[in-house]
Amino acid sequence: MKKRTLAALSAVLMAGSCVAAPVAFAGETEAASGKTFEVGIVKYVDDASLNQIEASIEKQLDKKSAGLGVTFHYTEYDGQADSTTLNQFASKLVDEKVDCIVPIATPAAVIMQSATEDTGIPVVFSAVTDPETAGLVKSNDAPGANVTGTSDALDTEAVFKLMQAANPNLKKVGLLYNKSEDASKKAGFSDTAATYEKSQVTGSKYNTRVFTSEEQRTAFISQMKADMESRQKSLMDIVNKTIQGQGNAISNADDMWKFLASGNFTVDAATKAQAQKDIADDGYWGVGQTSDRIVDFAKALSGGDSAKADEMIEAFQKGFREATKSWGKTLPDISQKTYDAVMDKMNKWKDEKSASTSTDTASAEKTAESAKTEA
Repeated sequence: MKKRTLAALSAVLMAGSCVAAPVAFAGETEAASGKTFEVGIVKYVDDASLNQIEASIEKQLDKKSAGLGVTFHYTEYDGQADSTTLNQFASKLVDEKVDCIVPIATPAAVIMQSATEDTGIPVVFSAVTDPETAGLVKSNDAPGANVTGTSDALDTEAVFKLMQAANPNLKKVGLLYNKSEDASKKAGFSDTAATYEKSQVTGSKYNTRVFTSEEQRTAFISQMKADMESRQKSLMDIVNKTIQGQGNAISNADDMWKFLASGNFTVDAATKAQAQKDIADDGYWGVGQTSDRIVDFAKALSGGDSAKADEMIEAFQKGFREATKSWGKTLPDISQKTYDAVMDKMNKWKDEKSASTSTDTASAEKTAESAKTEA
């Protein structure tokens, strides 16, 4: 069961980089030259940090406009931390049929999302910690509908790594949080202080997680699987729109893989830029992150037992073969590099067992020699 799970997940991950790679290097469709886009920017309140976000959004859009041959016209609104005012702005923007609404901060985003639900007007939020818990999107990885945006959630993994680097003996950390915040509700914090227990498993991206039961480990594996399937669905939605928009008929998955493998299609500049970002060295579908996730899956499935490394390697190779079969020919270069990275990391994990065995053997021989000398 564990081997089948890793094989299937490996195939999903490799397929993800296969989808992103041809999109990243596809030709670009022509922009709507000369068009002016109306953008409504709605801040929850006049605040220095929110003002900075507003200014940055306008600056980046202006920078993009020259290359796209379009113009962005902004109308700015200050909600004054008042829901009635925000609702009035939302109604006005919907009546004017603006091209896009950019709410800044969660309260503003929730009201704009509700007002545009049946209009099709895109809502691109900012400064929202947990969009999913706030009810803005179906999933933080695949928002769906007409809403998307950026989160200002704290990268706790990076914080923990920094603390561990400063103090390798770190074992417990107290976390302070606000129970009224959506992000705290999502985390499931209780009235007692939350603590971070350092894992004894090293070399894993997920070594901030400790499993005290089989149920916890199983739940974590399910969470990782759901995350990746959600990411791939989001990517495939883009592919389907591209295919349909260029008059291609796709009756099954095999047709879709053939379409992508051919490279005979174009995408808009924004989609291409996102795909290039996704397959970059530090991107979600890049060699580093994809290989890390596959190895992390293997470690989670095996309970961190490096003695099962060969079994996990075999399962990964099966998944790679399945992805190659679906693609219909040799996988893109990024997939080959990911394969090499996974094998290298798997073998290093496997060597941990050999090193441990050698150390135990040497220790036993030394003990036996000492006992012989004393006798």
